[in-house]
Amino acid sequence: MQKEALLAFQSLQQCAVKNGFNLQPASSFRDFQRQQLIWNGKFSGERKVHDDEGHGLDLTLLDDWQKCQAILRWSALPGGSRHHWGTEIDIFDPDLLPQGQSLQLEPWEYEKGGYFLS
Repeated sequence: MQKEALLAFQSLQQCAVKNGFNLQPASSFRDFQRQQLIWNGKFSGERKVHDDEGHGLDLTLLDDWQKCQAILRWSALPGGSRHHWGTEIDIFDPDLLPQGQSLQLEPWEYEKGGYFLS
C-alpha cells in the first residue's frame, strides 16, 4: 500500500475509534492475477454481476460488449484497478456483523435492514 494511502487510512481509523467504530480493511492490495480471476469469473458467469441497484444480472441475455459494461460498473479491468497501485482499500466494521458471519461484499449488506444500515 502506498505510504500516503496508509497514513490516510490510519487517520480515518483513529477517528472512527473515537466515534465507536472499528474500521478494518476488507481488501487492499490486489495483484493483476487476482483482478483477472475476479474479472474472468464474472465474465464467465461463475461470479455474480450486479446492475446499478445491486440486483443480479442474467449474463446469458447480454452480448460480450454488454457483459463488459455490466462488469465495469463494479469491477475494474485487470491492470486498471487502484488496488494494483496500492491506493485503494475497502473497509468495514467487523463488529457490526452477526457472530460467525463473514463479509460478503453484497449490496444488501449496506441497504436498509442490512448489517451496516440497520
